Amino acid sequence: MLKKRFINFQGEYNLKLKSLDLLGFKSFADKTHLEFGEGITVIVGPNGSGKSNILDSIRWVLGEQSAKALRGGKMEDVIFNGSDAKKTLGMAEVSIVFDNQDKLINIPYNEIKVTRRLYRSGESEYLINDNPVRLKDVVELFMDTGIGIDAYSIISQGEVDRIINNKPLERREIFEEAAGITKYIKKRDEALSKLESTEQHMLRINDILSEVKRQAAALERQAKKAEKYRELKQECSDMEIKISKRELKEKYKLYNENDKRREEIEKKIEEENTKLGSIEKKIEELKTESINIEKEISVIKEVCILNDETIKRIEDNLKFNLEKKNEFISRIEELKKQNVENIGKIEGLKEEVKTKEEKLIKINELIQIKEKEFNEILFLLQQTQNRFEEIRKTSETKGNILNKITQEFNSLENNISIQETLIKGIDEKILLNENLKKETEEKINKINIEFENISKQRIIKEDEIKQIKIKEEMLIKEKIKRTDTVNLFDDTIKNFSLNLNRLETKLSFLKNLYEQLEGYGEVVKKILFEFKAQLENDQQENIMGVVGNIVKVKQNYEDAVEKTLKDLLQTIIIKDNGLINEIFTLYEKEKGTLNIINLDSQINFKNIIDKWNHKIKHKNIITSLVSVLDVSDKFEIIKLFFANIFIVQDINSAMEVIRDVKMEEEYKLLTLDGKLISNYGFYKKGEGELQSGVGLLARERLISEIESEIVIAKQKLNALQEERDNQKKNIQEIEKNIERLSVIYHNQYIEVIKDNERIKQKEEEKEVLIKTISKLEMEKAEFENQRNELFSQQEMYENERKKMKEEIDKLNSEINVLKNEIGLIEQELNSKKSNIEEKKIEILQLKNDYDFEDNQRQTILNKITELQNQYDFTLKEIEDLNIKISQLENERIEMEARKTSIKTELVLKENELKQKTEKFLSKNTEIEQLNLSLKEMGVIREQLKEQLYELKLKINELSMEIRNIYEKIENEFKISVSEADINSIEITEDEYKELSLKVSEYKEKIEKLGFINLVAIEEYNDLKKREEFLQVQYDDLCKAKENLNKVIKKTNEESKELFNKAFAEIRLRFADVFKKMTNGGDADLVLTDNENVLESGIDIIARPPGKRLQSITLLSGGEKAITAISLLFSLFLIKASPFCVMDEVEAALDDINVVRFTNLIKSFKKTQFIIISHNKLTMEMADIIYGVSMEKAGISQVISVKLDKALEMSSKG
Repeated sequence: MLKKRFINFQGEYNLKLKSLDLLGFKSFADKTHLEFGEGITVIVGPNGSGKSNILDSIRWVLGEQSAKALRGGKMEDVIFNGSDAKKTLGMAEVSIVFDNQDKLINIPYNEIKVTRRLYRSGESEYLINDNPVRLKDVVELFMDTGIGIDAYSIISQGEVDRIINNKPLERREIFEEAAGITKYIKKRDEALSKLESTEQHMLRINDILSEVKRQAAALERQAKKAEKYRELKQECSDMEIKISKRELKEKYKLYNENDKRREEIEKKIEEENTKLGSIEKKIEELKTESINIEKEISVIKEVCILNDETIKRIEDNLKFNLEKKNEFISRIEELKKQNVENIGKIEGLKEEVKTKEEKLIKINELIQIKEKEFNEILFLLQQTQNRFEEIRKTSETKGNILNKITQEFNSLENNISIQETLIKGIDEKILLNENLKKETEEKINKINIEFENISKQRIIKEDEIKQIKIKEEMLIKEKIKRTDTVNLFDDTIKNFSLNLNRLETKLSFLKNLYEQLEGYGEVVKKILFEFKAQLENDQQENIMGVVGNIVKVKQNYEDAVEKTLKDLLQTIIIKDNGLINEIFTLYEKEKGTLNIINLDSQINFKNIIDKWNHKIKHKNIITSLVSVLDVSDKFEIIKLFFANIFIVQDINSAMEVIRDVKMEEEYKLLTLDGKLISNYGFYKKGEGELQSGVGLLARERLISEIESEIVIAKQKLNALQEERDNQKKNIQEIEKNIERLSVIYHNQYIEVIKDNERIKQKEEEKEVLIKTISKLEMEKAEFENQRNELFSQQEMYENERKKMKEEIDKLNSEINVLKNEIGLIEQELNSKKSNIEEKKIEILQLKNDYDFEDNQRQTILNKITELQNQYDFTLKEIEDLNIKISQLENERIEMEARKTSIKTELVLKENELKQKTEKFLSKNTEIEQLNLSLKEMGVIREQLKEQLYELKLKINELSMEIRNIYEKIENEFKISVSEADINSIEITEDEYKELSLKVSEYKEKIEKLGFINLVAIEEYNDLKKREEFLQVQYDDLCKAKENLNKVIKKTNEESKELFNKAFAEIRLRFADVFKKMTNGGDADLVLTDNENVLESGIDIIARPPGKRLQSITLLSGGEKAITAISLLFSLFLIKASPFCVMDEVEAALDDINVVRFTNLIKSFKKTQFIIISHNKLTMEMADIIYGVSMEKAGISQVISVKLDKALEMSSKG
């Protein structure tokens, strides 16, 4: 399937780019639509107009995630950021449309539209044909099609340099894309990641599975103990329920008696409340009447106050009315006096107006006389000007004729000068011809010498190439050998790392058990964690720890001791008697066994221990338990608890010792399989089977052992890594030597090829030079013939020049006569113009005098009008003031009448106020008498309430006791009790006492069971299910690991085959394209690691014609561009991309190379090219040109021209 798809890309590529839409992307603030047809599209525009933003938009919509690749600091920079003409936008959107009619991409659409949106909030969207998708879907859609952000179809500014300057390994991407293996490389990487994850999961599940098996063994014992506890608990609960029902029945009886008494007292209180209510109602009625009377008194008082204020206000208004009337009378007198003065002023101004009108008539007559004189002088001036124009026109005509002849004369002079220059030039060419011939002959001699030297050098270089090849092969063999050694080290290091991880996981697990006291009783944990944390710092030191964490037992006896003596191992060591009392008081009701050793005990325990060591001797006794214990001197008292215990092989050996050794004191025998037998007839079997590493005694030992193992493992791992790194350094040194030899080899190889080319070139140059000499001799003869023809033509030009000179002199004489006559007329005109100006000034002066006198007359008339208006206004004001005086008199009469009416009303209201006040005082006296009666009756009611309160307290206490019994039944026994159940219970006092005694006995039995894990049964069942589930998971992961390894191997084989085939063809194409682009240069591609093709880097070798092979980083900018362009087009020849976008890739090329570049593009008939360029030669090959400009600052706009249509329109025009 891979091969079939690869071959498909060699032919016509029908996945065409149709259009591009931008909105809010960078400088494209407005919606912009670009259509792309067949052929070549060129995008042009000034710097900074936004051309490159079009390429960025294509890269962005195809999924580019690097803001730096889009020439930004962060991804939000692609959203239009505003300008002087337009506000900032909140979203950027780009849509690209492809033609998919041939279903090259296997989705059921004839068109594929990919859209990407980004919001300023950081949210983004991807859509394919307007359906929401993920970024991953977009990338995978175009994988291995030559389209994508990392494909060679999009070449941005600087991409050319990046291809050349990249490290060999970084160049692989474009070759993988061309080979069609990108998708498979990605699948391989995903499979490797899954494989690593699978191995980690297998390790983790294996560790969990071991832990689950250990926990299941411990839970099985706890589950059996829980079953026994449930049986005892159920029988005890049945008896407790009967006791509770009997107690409920007694409590209900007391409750009902007290409730009946409560009802009787409440009835008496109600009667007292009724009597008190009637009196209170009467008091309220009287208070209401009293309040109403008080309100009426307030209203009357307010009316009286209001009337007093109204009378005062009327008197103030009468006073103000009189003052206003006197002001109006004074104003009328002033206005009459002013009118008399204005009449006198008007008469005086009328006399002044009459004088001004007489003066204006005289000035007007004088102006008419002066204007008549001015017109007569103007007529004479016009006649003189007409005569001047006639003479001037005659002079201009003759001047034009003179200019024409002069131009012809100058042209002839110029021709003569040209002829002289041509003759001189031909003489120089003849001289140059002779020099070139001499130089060419010298070059032929030089070429013969160089030809001989190059041939000798070529033989020396061929011998050097053979020696280099032998050295290179030896180094490659050494590299392979050392690489195998490094791989072996890697496998060993990986195994060590896995082992180290397992040890660290186990160490962490054991430390957690040790620190959290897992396996110890709950009461022990509470004392060592909770109780100890509550003490002061000096007190905390008195709680020394627990025996299991302090005592060490020899490894052979750990399991036996822990199985049988687990209770002793959980003994807490304390140094303070007061703390011991406090602990037993505080944790008296806690479930589980609690053992404490007082470290300050005054017992002579050493003598007791020594006595037991010598007391029992028997062949079956292996040793005493004390002798296998390791305890520091500080805690040596602990041995006292184990002094009478001796270790034997098995139970038969123990029975023999008991039979043979008879003594009154108790001693115990501990078998190696965990059984404890006492000479008193007590037998104890240890609990279950313990796995190594999780027992209370083994934890600290195993932690120490594992820590030592980890230190040793890390040291070994570091040593292996150091040795591996040394081997890698040696390999790198070898690789450098191989690379150095490879470069020397290629340099020498190229030099040999170059020598062959030079020999051939020298022969061609010699032949060309011989032809050049023959050509130069022919050119010399032709130059001499041209010189003779030029001499004869120059003689003819000299004769014609003499005739023109005579005619020019004659015209100059005539023009001078006319100029003298024009000068005399101009003097006459100037004299007459001076007279006209004088007359104009006189007339203007008279008109100014007239205007001045007329303005003064008008000012006087305006003043008369103003005084007349003032007189009329004064008369009107006097009339208005008389009317206001009449109105003020009418208002005064009305206010006097109102004042008399209000005084009469005020007297009536004062009488009414006196009567209401007497009635108010009478009602208040009656209210005080009723309040006294009310107080006496309230004392009786309070006494009844106190009796009721005491009864309610008793009832509440009984109710609470009943509720507590109910809650106890519901919470402890999980049942509900009805009233019928309570009444049906019949238990005598004796039966009640007997049941209580039995409950105590059952509770004591339950207490002796110790700590009970009630959920152990369910936990055990769940843990077994989990164990089965984990085992299935582990088996599935093993199968998955095997399948992944197969997938990786198959993918690598197919990818390697495809890559080798594509790489070989790319090398041939690259050499061919580079040779055409450089007119004879050499180029090649070399893998840095032939053994590991899929991880190898790729070196580029390029030699422009006439240069020795050197590092491509030392090439000029133009040579780098040619090399990169050659490589890109060689990839197109292998696997043509449906379209290619280039951003100023030819910027570093000169005109000759740009022509080669454009010819190369034209050879790709089936690929769309979109080229951003400033070069005119590139523009000339375009089928469509888009122009990008910024008519508004910061906002890009696009205009398009289809050249075929433009040519068609111009031809029609």
